[in-house]
Amino acid sequence: MNNKQFSRFIMLLCALIGEASMAQAEDNNVFIEQVSAANRAEVRQSGQANRVTIVQRGHDGQVSLQQRGSASSADVRQDGAANISRVVQHGHGNRVTQTQMGSSNQAIAEQYGNGNVINQRLEGQDNRVENTQRGNHNHADVNFDGNYNTLVNRQNGDGNSYSVQHTGNGLNMTVIQTQ
Repeated sequence: MNNKQFSRFIMLLCALIGEASMAQAEDNNVFIEQVSAANRAEVRQSGQANRVTIVQRGHDGQVSLQQRGSASSADVRQDGAANISRVVQHGHGNRVTQTQMGSSNQAIAEQYGNGNVINQRLEGQDNRVENTQRGNHNHADVNFDGNYNTLVNRQNGDGNSYSVQHTGNGLNMTVIQTQ
């Protein structure tokens, strides 16, 4: 192979690598809608077939999101002021849905395994939820309607599930399930 043929081979190889990485990136989808002032959203995705939808209507809302596996989805909706949401998913086939209506709410979820689901709905103000699910096929449902409610949850292992629906003020709860 002479220098000209080698150069063509290298250019062709680079083009094929570029197309493969573009095809991989094309499988991921992000939709962001922000209405009002001082909203932020930061999304990082790698892997394939990941989907993110972020809707913020209000001001001073923040979202930071990261997905590294494949076929994971995250839906974040924040209506109100000064709400924070953070979603981190590293495995495959995970799903997080966070809806916050009100002011000064936080949600935060992390899932490292595969097939985990977290659904969180906060209505009111100054509510805080934290979740971590390290295993596989864990499920968490949280629904707060009120003010000053706190829940911290950790689920390690596989197949754990819990559901909390609370209407009122001042709930302070911690749920830890391990295997």
